[in-house]
Amino acid sequence: MNPKTPKPPKLSNLDLNPRYKNAIPAVVPYERIKGALQSDNIADLLGIYAHFLRFDAQISSEFQKRRISLSRLPFMVESEDKTQQAFLEKLCAQAHFRRFLFDASSAIAYGFAPFILNWDLKDNQVFPSLSYISTKFISSKEDRLYISMGSNQVFLDEREDIWVHFHPTDSGELIYQGLFYKVISIASLKYIALSKYMNYLDSLSIPPLVVKTEDISNEQDIEKMMEMLFNLRSNSVGIFDKNSVFELLNGNVDKGTFLEFIQYCDEAISKVITGQVLAGNSTQNGTQALGNIHDKIRKNTEEYDAALLSESIKGLLDKALKLNFSTPAPFSFEMDTNTETDENEQMEVFVKLKQIGVDVPIEHLEQTFKIKGLKRFESLSDGDGGDYDNRSQSLAYNARDDKKEGTLEKTLKTYALDKPLSDLEVSDKALQASTEDTRSKVLEIVEKSESFESAYNEILRAFKGVMIGVAEDVLFELIGNAALKGELEGSEGGEY
Repeated sequence: MNPKTPKPPKLSNLDLNPRYKNAIPAVVPYERIKGALQSDNIADLLGIYAHFLRFDAQISSEFQKRRISLSRLPFMVESEDKTQQAFLEKLCAQAHFRRFLFDASSAIAYGFAPFILNWDLKDNQVFPSLSYISTKFISSKEDRLYISMGSNQVFLDEREDIWVHFHPTDSGELIYQGLFYKVISIASLKYIALSKYMNYLDSLSIPPLVVKTEDISNEQDIEKMMEMLFNLRSNSVGIFDKNSVFELLNGNVDKGTFLEFIQYCDEAISKVITGQVLAGNSTQNGTQALGNIHDKIRKNTEEYDAALLSESIKGLLDKALKLNFSTPAPFSFEMDTNTETDENEQMEVFVKLKQIGVDVPIEHLEQTFKIKGLKRFESLSDGDGGDYDNRSQSLAYNARDDKKEGTLEKTLKTYALDKPLSDLEVSDKALQASTEDTRSKVLEIVEKSESFESAYNEILRAFKGVMIGVAEDVLFELIGNAALKGELEGSEGGEY
């Protein structure tokens, strides 16, 4: 798979003149919002969304959380050909590649992220050069995106010099696939409530002054009274009849109800964007259950975003390989969303398999944990496996007893043991340090016991001091391995 002499395509002639931008409205009446939500042209909605994005920190901050969470992820690229592997690593290590990922993450809000695609020749290799196209230039017609250039309409799906990452968050037409469509509906309600409340404050921030008096008999008296009222309002001084009664006209709008509605809108916006049950400004008390659900939803959302973006970038890298190599080799590009918890759970599985004598290939471990160059230690691979297997077999009460008819299965029941990989060697050393006498006594106790509790209580009575810890290690190791071994033997016999 030798590289070929690259010939970069012609530079893009797409002219994004600022005069082609769609205007952002300074004022957004509700009738205009209703019309935009029913329009087939995405440009109407994009302008209104840009207006809300300027003034609503809740919208911008929630989208920023999700975009940063995606663009910060590490990524792995692997090719079956070493030369192409080096090329892909060089491409992904270029300056501004992380900025490109962040720009592409804008598709979370809009459902798409368009770029002008040019190709640069460096060191006899062709690399992509992408420039983000602002959504201010974008319109749509019959579910197709286009850029208006005067009287011409440049459709994005017809241009080789335009690359688009699509990031749908809903099914249906293109205009409904972006989250901003749902956000506008909630933000418009919040916008209306704010505008009405501001009008109320503008009208009644200074309560009107009402006077009740009988000292008025003609228009001249009215003019004098009005003059006195203005003096009272501006100078806090006025002369009135002693029988006059003054009142301030106060509104009866409940401030608490208004603030609760604004908070409801903010929490609804957060749930639409991040899907979280504990919004950033939520006042409800969180519980452990809510926290677990919150983290799981966040993780699932991050994995979904990473999968869509990885798929799009892989297509872009495939184009780069075809321009630089005559026969592109199979490769993979993945944004890594593995967490420490996931890896710990997987390590527990591998440890259990190792303990029952099942060897896990190094290649599988490298792929699972995204670590190259793993090596197997002799202490783990060439240990006292025979004696270990014998101990497991002597304790396998959960295996089917075919020799004795009419007898019930005996299974030592215990709870799942959490055993990380780092503890395996420690457990092995503990077993080796224990004496043969302790080992044999533990095995005798287990063989006579009907349950884990009875075996453990008998060990506490039989051993004292430090030897209790050694005996516990032997018991836990044997029980855990026996349960797994019994399940595997049962599944091989078709009874699992």
